[in-house]
Amino acid sequence: MTTRSAVTLVISTMVHAVMFGAGAIALLAVPALAPNAANLLTIVIIAGVLLTPLVAWWLTPQLQARVIRTDDRRGVGKTA
Repeated sequence: MTTRSAVTLVISTMVHAVMFGAGAIALLAVPALAPNAANLLTIVIIAGVLLTPLVAWWLTPQLQARVIRTDDRRGVGKTA
């Protein structure tokens, strides 16, 4: 397993939670959608499950790049 795959696996749970929360809040905040909330919430869950791997895969290199840049500024990993 590559580092990118491992980090993607770790952050996918958090990404899914945020996506579900945002979708649920958007759904429940609109009173006109209340009669169909049960069916629409199912769609929000399925969409979250399908989009989570893609978003986590896209987000992983950005998280890794930040750590690498921070290490370079401190001089970590440089040989004398």
